[in-house]
Amino acid sequence: MRICLVMVVAAGLSGCSSGGAAASNQQAAAPSGPVDGARLFQRRCAVCHGPTGEGQEMAFGARSANLTEAALQARLTEAALLQVMRNGVGRMPAVTGLRDDEARAIAAHVRSIRRP
Repeated sequence: MRICLVMVVAAGLSGCSSGGAAASNQQAAAPSGPVDGARLFQRRCAVCHGPTGEGQEMAFGARSANLTEAALQARLTEAALLQVMRNGVGRMPAVTGLRDDEARAIAAHVRSIRRP
């Protein structure tokens, strides 16, 4: 069976799509590159894709995408990653409330976790 780009269950993903914890009163520096992307990934994406991005079992027997997989990474451009985050795909809902720089930082992090 072909692995779907992203297999997550839309129900109960409020932490994934809404950002989870309330924003702090302090202004955070604009994220840039894999380091900030890693922090954002942990806060916004790890609930579904796991802390290392290797995917995990979800409800109803679905599995979230293994973002470290070389074959998946070879097919994904930065534009495709950004589109998936903004619009969702399959069972993955759109990730709401991301600024453009945050989405680009997450995409850079996803690129950095590629496994051979």
